[in-house]
This record gives sequence, C-alpha cells and structure tokens, in this order.
Amino acid sequence: MKALLTFKPLPDLSMLSEHDWIPNEQRQLNIDHVRSTLSCFDETAAELLLRAQAADKSLKLEALAFNDSMVEYHLKLLLALGFERASRLMAPAGELSFNPLANATILANYLQHEHYSLVVLGMQFGDADDGQTAAMLAEILGWPHLNQVSDFTLLPTANSIRVSRTMETEVQHFTITLPAVLAVGNSTQAAALRIPTLKQKLAASRANIAAVAPEFCPVEQVSSPILESLTSIGKQRKTQWLEGKTPQEKALKLYDLYLRERINV
Repeated sequence: MKALLTFKPLPDLSMLSEHDWIPNEQRQLNIDHVRSTLSCFDETAAELLLRAQAADKSLKLEALAFNDSMVEYHLKLLLALGFERASRLMAPAGELSFNPLANATILANYLQHEHYSLVVLGMQFGDADDGQTAAMLAEILGWPHLNQVSDFTLLPTANSIRVSRTMETEVQHFTITLPAVLAVGNSTQAAALRIPTLKQKLAASRANIAAVAPEFCPVEQVSSPILESLTSIGKQRKTQWLEGKTPQEKALKLYDLYLRERINV
C-alpha cells in the first residue's frame, strides 16, 4: 500500500522588512532571499504518516512538492525520516497561489499515472491558505474526503482506514474505504514533525529528487483571482501603563478596565 504526502512550501514572510513589502510592477514581492517552511498542517500530516508506517511496515510513503527554491531541502528531510521516494513538480506556467482548482487538477493528473491508496495534504494548501484544494482533488478523483483530520489508523480490513477529526465541540470518528484524500488540521497526537538524526540526514543528502513535469489543466480552469494590492500586517502595538502604589491596586485597575466586561458577557 502506498500513501502520498503532497505540499507546497511557504515563504517565511516574517523575514521581510517594511521596505520589502513594496511590490514591483507585476504586483509581486522579491522573496528570493526568504527561506521557505512547511506549514504546521504539513508537518502534522507528515508525522501522522510516519506514525502509521511505524504501526504497519507494509505502508510505503512518498512525497510530492510543488517546486520552489528550497523544496529539495524539505523533501530530503522527509527522506531522512523514512519516506521512500520524493519528487518535485516543476513550476507550471501561471500564478497558482489563489487557484485551488488548478492545483487540484495538476495533482489529479499526476495521480492518474500512479497508484496510491491514500493522499494526505495539509488543510491549508499553499500560501493562499484556501482550504479547498484537498476537497477539489477528491471531487476530481471521485474519492472519499475528510478535512480537519487529527489522526488516522490503517485497519486490518482490506482497503479501509479509521479517521478521527477534531471539530469545535467534539471529536468525530469515521471508517472510510480507500482510496481516499485526507486534509490534516490540528492534532494533539502529532503536533510537530520529528527530527532526523545526523546519520539519517547524511544518508538522505545523497538521495536523488525526481523532477516531474506537471500536466496542466484546461485553460478555462487556469484563470486565477487577480492580486490588486499587498499590505504588510501592522506590528505596532498600543501600550498603556497601569499606575498604582501596590500590585493589588494595579490588578484592580486591570480588572476594571479590561476584564470585568468580558467576564460579565
């Protein structure tokens, strides 16, 4: 049985200075110097797959990433942790950050040539955080889909999986038939991705990352929302000093000014 983790690395925009937020004529930022990261959901998805592999050694893990300048680093990290194969989709033409349907179609075209029983994505795919790519991918493939996944376990029964997802007021449990698409959200079972040993890193550094040319989607599905403007998030915060002769006086003022109304609501 094979499972695929697919993801888009995210630029760490916290590294940008205020001047870096000024876009060029194409309304793009210069982020060539910015490192990329895996989102918390992508890390959780990878960790859940590794946990599933530890419980069932027959599970083969593969990773597929949309290309960026640092994608090989992330893929080799996953190889070091136990993924058997890592590939990157060469950058397609066009801006896909705000087009979940185009992203889903590219992934569906890739999956037509491979045989996976399980495809796992982070709940918010890519820098647009649209939360729709996994559902659209499942719709195109005709596979079952669950979002907000917090845990899953392969069952001894052929072609089935036990999935948990965390909602606002409850944890729901499902048994679904494979193949399936899972969109991973927050998880207390796998809140962070494990760290490989130095020996594992050295072994993975010599691994080959396959480059895959994407099969794009029909032109009518390519049109994306147009980015009109970019604005950095304000980092200034208002500060107010609470005056008082004793800690008790200051605590009382804090309660009267900020806490009383919230507690009584």
